[in-house]
Amino acid sequence: MIARARRHGLAVAVALVAVGGCAGVPDSGPVRVGRPVAAAGGGLADVTVREVPAGPQPGASPVQLVGGFLRAMVDSDGGYGVARSYLAPGTTWSTASGMTIYAEPSRLVPSGRDTVVVRAQRVGVVGPHGVYRVGGGSIRRTYHLTRHAGQWRISHLDAGVLLSSDDAGRLLQPAALYFLTPAGTRLVPQPVLVPPQEPGIATTLIRGLLAGPSPLLAPGVRTAVPRGTTLVGNVPISADGVAEVDLSSGASQISAAQGARLSAQIVWTLSQLSSVTAVHLLANGSPLEAPGVPSLQPASSWRQFDPAPVAALRGALVVHDGNVLGIDAAVPPALNHVALIAAARSADGQVLAGIRDTGASEELLVGDIAGPLHQRLRATQITSPTFGPGNAVFVATSSGHVYAAAPDSRPQRVTLTGRLKGASVRDLAMSRDGARVAAVVATAGGAELDLATVVQSGSRFEFREPRVLVRARSDVAGVAWAAADELVTTVLRAGGRRGVVRVTSDGYQIADLSGPGLPAAVDTVAAAPGERVLAASPAGTWQLAGRRWRRVSEAASPEYAGG
Repeated sequence: MIARARRHGLAVAVALVAVGGCAGVPDSGPVRVGRPVAAAGGGLADVTVREVPAGPQPGASPVQLVGGFLRAMVDSDGGYGVARSYLAPGTTWSTASGMTIYAEPSRLVPSGRDTVVVRAQRVGVVGPHGVYRVGGGSIRRTYHLTRHAGQWRISHLDAGVLLSSDDAGRLLQPAALYFLTPAGTRLVPQPVLVPPQEPGIATTLIRGLLAGPSPLLAPGVRTAVPRGTTLVGNVPISADGVAEVDLSSGASQISAAQGARLSAQIVWTLSQLSSVTAVHLLANGSPLEAPGVPSLQPASSWRQFDPAPVAALRGALVVHDGNVLGIDAAVPPALNHVALIAAARSADGQVLAGIRDTGASEELLVGDIAGPLHQRLRATQITSPTFGPGNAVFVATSSGHVYAAAPDSRPQRVTLTGRLKGASVRDLAMSRDGARVAAVVATAGGAELDLATVVQSGSRFEFREPRVLVRARSDVAGVAWAAADELVTTVLRAGGRRGVVRVTSDGYQIADLSGPGLPAAVDTVAAAPGERVLAASPAGTWQLAGRRWRRVSEAASPEYAGG
């Protein structure tokens, strides 16, 4: 079944437990384990107050020792130096394989005299690139101990870091590395989690940027960093906020266009730091300049590469009894006198799309602003339109297929991979940069929210590397992009009510937007940069103002331009 406001019955009702909150959320729902993501323009602190855990205590039992070892993982300095003090001499422990985050409470169970087993529920994993992935299931780790100098110490353990969600919130800072769309005209954020360890967050971010995108995002983006470029030294930040980025000599041989794109990637990545006011680019100690690209660049530079600019057209379109109406928006004439159940505009307003119910089936109509709309696709059910690269219109059908359609050409079937292949897609939302797509996917356990990377070859599209943002037990419905790295969706709460939540594009953080005035049955959302969040039920559309919701229309199926 494809979900819009007019279709509000979902097959599986599973309560979302403890949405919102700060940390330690069970793996049955999304997790919020860290500080808010900083938008470009300031927010991250390059120097943070670190928690220094205690070392092994004299006379500690095996369970107490393992518990202290787990708590010591909150400090990553010196290659987890404090945690390593819990190991017996000669014990090897590799942290390079990444980090597993688990939900409290965990269980530490003695097994015999010299073995302790740790059991917990997995929340997610942080890979070597600093990229977080939602992951459920249980964790079982076995720690073998031995006596050394009369005290218990760990003699054998699995590789990797095991961190509670509470500790992750204190240790890790959410940030983003910025790469480029294939055309090189927009930036695409890659969320990462950064430990505040030496040599500092600025250096860590630039090293990550130079290393390139993660395998999840790489198929749909590019980088202007010349091959083989490395960072010379660290990234110091002066007293007046100038971050100095010294690249290896190969970066000096770049064109003006490549220099602008490289600068945009670096400046957007570093401008997340509240202490950075400007970036000074060097190549092996000399100013890095290209025509039109100065070596000293304010943190506010390169706004034209914004991955989620505010659309020229403000306000939303809604539908009531087949008629298209506007919420603080003018209705394009081409959408008048056409009985529709959903209507949408591209961000520039040049392309229109709508869904028409014929009774026996539904039709996708697409056209330019001058009209008329032309029928491009017919299926039993079709999701609300969303716009991607080149103003292509994307929809999913009840047959399990996804299509991309343009005003002047036949629709092309999108290739789906991984967990999206053969899946029942209930809703789609393309990011403003066109490099990512969010999908509500029905499963046997409810509806999950997935994110995939968009790969384009000519007029053909492919959705690759799909990964879960919100697990099926939350039974999500509706999805929209509120910002370059944040989505809005609805989840089923205890008692059968639905709530509205904002989730980051890696699934790491969630914020509950529910509040007074929100009805129980909302299952459709609309959001866009610079616009207020909308939520709809069969009874109308509500708008979020502060922490309160107010009804703004009796119509439903809200869509902002470019949604």
